[in-house]
Amino acid sequence: MLTYFVEVYLNLHGKVTLSWDKDLLIIEAFGPFNDEGLDYYNALIKNAINGRSCESWKRLEIWDNEVLGSPSVVDKCKEMHGWYDENRCVLSAVVVSNRIQEIILREKVNTSAHIFSSSEDARNWLSVSRNLDKHY
Repeated sequence: MLTYFVEVYLNLHGKVTLSWDKDLLIIEAFGPFNDEGLDYYNALIKNAINGRSCESWKRLEIWDNEVLGSPSVVDKCKEMHGWYDENRCVLSAVVVSNRIQEIILREKVNTSAHIFSSSEDARNWLSVSRNLDKHY
């Protein structure tokens, strides 16, 4: 498993860690995000994805209880979720920590990702769905 850890001491709010487990990109998000923080991490995520030589990949996002942002941050999140779909992401799960995050994802971001409140449930769903992909 290849893992990227980034610490930046600029005017960035929010933090992301990235790791790959075969064809699964795991994105862990911490704290509230500002525009600069989300722009920085979105670029980092795109580089991590574009640097992979795979036909398709899957995504697991895990949000801590403080992951939120302004309306412009939500708009950028929506753009990024669209970018994932356009760039070979075939299966997505997001683990939220509270109901507000879930509502924002469903109503503002309109994500195609399946939303979970448990990492274990999300991983199980991705694993079962991953195995189903092999039969088609």
